[in-house]
Order: sequence, then C-alpha cells, then structure tokens
Amino acid sequence: MLQSKPQAAAVYTLSQAHTVKSVRPGDHYVICDAGGGTVDLITYRVKKIDPLELVESIPGAGEACGSIFLNRAFEAFLKDSLGRYYNGRRSEQLERCLEDMRRRFDVEIKQHFTGNRDARWNFWLPPELYGAQIDGTEENCLIITGRDVTHTFEPTIIRVLSIIRAQITTLFNRRGYRPRLAGIVMVSGFGQSSYLFKRVKDEFERLAEITQPPDAWASVTLGALSWGMSNQTVTARKLTRCYGQEAHLKYNPDCGYPSVRHPFTGERSHRAMQWFVVAGNEVSVDQPLESPLIPVSSLL
Repeated sequence: MLQSKPQAAAVYTLSQAHTVKSVRPGDHYVICDAGGGTVDLITYRVKKIDPLELVESIPGAGEACGSIFLNRAFEAFLKDSLGRYYNGRRSEQLERCLEDMRRRFDVEIKQHFTGNRDARWNFWLPPELYGAQIDGTEENCLIITGRDVTHTFEPTIIRVLSIIRAQITTLFNRRGYRPRLAGIVMVSGFGQSSYLFKRVKDEFERLAEITQPPDAWASVTLGALSWGMSNQTVTARKLTRCYGQEAHLKYNPDCGYPSVRHPFTGERSHRAMQWFVVAGNEVSVDQPLESPLIPVSSLL
C-alpha cells in the first residue's frame, strides 16, 4: 500500500511526544508538505490519541510551487543583473562565480532568510568584470539585498499562502459546524524556510498555532518508516477524485443522452458513467471498494 508524503509527515510529526501533549481528539491539523517541486496539503482530524489515530478531514490539495521556483527566480535575477555578460559567451571563471552564487543562495539564503530587507550578501565577480558597468555592484562584488531576496521569494510565497488559505476555507465550509483548527504544521525542505514560516505565521496565526518541527526536512522519511511498521495511524481518507466506468444503460427518453445500440445485446441504450466512489467521500484505508460486474457471456 502506498502512502502520500503529507500523510507520512503527519504520522511522524503528530506522534512525537513534544507535539502529542497538546493534541486533543477532535482537533484538526493542516499538514503543509513544502518540498522542492510541489507544496502538498492534507488536513487530518485526531480521532484517538493512544494509540494515535487520524482521519482525513477533507480532500488534500497541492500545487507546483516548491523551492525550485525560488532557484528559478534567483537565476532570473542573475540574468537581469548581469545582462549581456550572462547572456553572452561565458568564461570558465564567470561560470565558477555563477555556480558559487547558486550554491550560496541554496545554503545561506533560501533556508535562513528571515525577511530582513536591510540584509545584504556580497558575491565576488571574476576579474574580467572588474570595472564593468553593472547595476548593484560595489568594489567588484554583486550586492544582493534583502529587498532583492524578498522580490525573488514573493511570487512563490503568495502561491503557498493561497493554497493554505483555500484548504482552511474548504475545511470551514464543508462541515456543519466550525471545526477546531489546532495547528498548521510546516514540514519537508522548503517547510524549514524561516521566511516561509514567518509569512504563514503572519497570515494564519490568528486561526491556529503554526509549528515548524526541528526535523521537518526528515519528517516524510521518518513517517514512512513509522507507518510501515504499523500502518493504522491514518484509518480513513477523503477521496480527491471520482472513480467509475462508462456503461451502457437501458434507454430512457428523459435522460437527455442520444440512444445507441448496446454493443453486445443490440438493444436500444444510452452511454453514461457509473460511479463507484465520488470525490470527497470518506473511505476506510483497509476496506476494499467493490462493485459488481456482469459477465459479457450472460448478456449474449
């Protein structure tokens, strides 16, 4: 049986002693699995604590707005800053400088930037660009400021905040009462970003506690291992898609569909979908879904 990344993260994060102390039955938690390529969300309701048992509250959601988009935005910034020196034939020294800039962006800026617009980073340029007319340079260094980094982060941060907001809105709108949203948990690599955490906290702290586990980057792997040893932590899921098959049904003139001949009996019929399950339905993880099928031979 396969397990989704947000589910693995939830299994590990909510089962840790420092978190479970504050967890109560009936609490809902939004797990924000912010990785390199995508940001995936699942909301769970705590059914039991000992042992921990979780049920999906609403169907999960996700979008391609992970940290790789920060790297692409930073690359666009370098291209815009260096202009023809970036676009033209690059020397080996310039390539090494660009690689060092990308590495430092990954290691120093992407995870640890807090939103301080007055921060600045100096990136040495190769000797061939000493004295070149490049905006934003001082003493043979390309200067990247906190304002530049904020501008680089902003489109991706806005998309992440948008899907979290949509998940919370769906949770509040789909139940007959206002559920108790106890927390939003930030996990995976991008989930460790100080600036992303700050923006999520600024936006949603009035609704729930925002947490960022110290081992957020490893929560998916650790949760998968934990679930593999005992896969009953999450006992029910909300389907995100409908599943069914096209069928030939006895023709009904009021159905609105054109009549066709049944491929086996030749009788007048119409084609329609027969749904086995519908998006939003809650299904048990260990209960197979069955639908009767009629053998073709019985129709001949």
